[in-house]
Amino acid sequence: MSDSVSQREPPPADQLFEPSEFFDESYGARQFVTFIPDSEWRAQRVADQTTEESSDGNRLSLLPMGFPIHIAIDILARELVKRIEEARKHDIPVVPLPISAASEMNLKPGHPRKNLLYAAHPCDPRTYVPAADFHRLTFEHKFAEVLRLLMHLGASNIEVEHVRGWGHDFAGRLSAGIPQAGVEASTDVEARSSSEDRILYHAELDGNDDPALPDDLIWYPHEPTWQSVAEGRLDFGLRDFSLKLQYADDYGVNADLKVDAENAGFELGGSFEKHESTTWSIEGTFGD
Repeated sequence: MSDSVSQREPPPADQLFEPSEFFDESYGARQFVTFIPDSEWRAQRVADQTTEESSDGNRLSLLPMGFPIHIAIDILARELVKRIEEARKHDIPVVPLPISAASEMNLKPGHPRKNLLYAAHPCDPRTYVPAADFHRLTFEHKFAEVLRLLMHLGASNIEVEHVRGWGHDFAGRLSAGIPQAGVEASTDVEARSSSEDRILYHAELDGNDDPALPDDLIWYPHEPTWQSVAEGRLDFGLRDFSLKLQYADDYGVNADLKVDAENAGFELGGSFEKHESTTWSIEGTFGD
């Protein structure tokens, strides 16, 4: 090792992780990540790059001054490499990220945590959630967005009815089902008639005569029926609406992934929420 290399200070981790390049990757290439200390990430990066370009001595500059590369790879990255290789044997392409990269992402409070497997939101590149909560939080986000869309379009009445899949027990655990100020809503699960038993959510609002699309819609561009309702309201004075909230794709976050990830040594972040193909019907009226 030359003096010029061994005396070089490592660049900050935020200069090593390139957010724009990472988030531009395809969903499959960045779907599953785990966060590790920056020092371990640098060691792992050196291990990968040294394997590819072992003749390039400048790769050693990623390590702290005078730190032997074989120790970095052997000690810091050994367990990580083992877990990732085991996961990839089962087609879980886990990407290790430095903890400092979390500042570029939308994570739950108290995260990231070491050894935890995170899954990417299907439509929002910067949002990652613990694999155990993926389906609940993803569905909740979609439900919250359609409610937000309808309220901004001036809905005065919204009723959500169960068609198939997740029902009352699941709906009761969605924070999106909590009524906002000025909204009377019901999600109770007490005994009711068979028709009432299908009702998951009901809200009465004042409505408005100045409908508009809310900002930062994530699911909307992928939902033609939502777009049709919005066009009808904005351009043609639609008074009644009916649409479906559907959640059919498991995005590869399933029971097999749970078993394989845990066998590889990853934690999932709690009780795993299994996917269930779900359809909820949403109907109501606009205006007064």
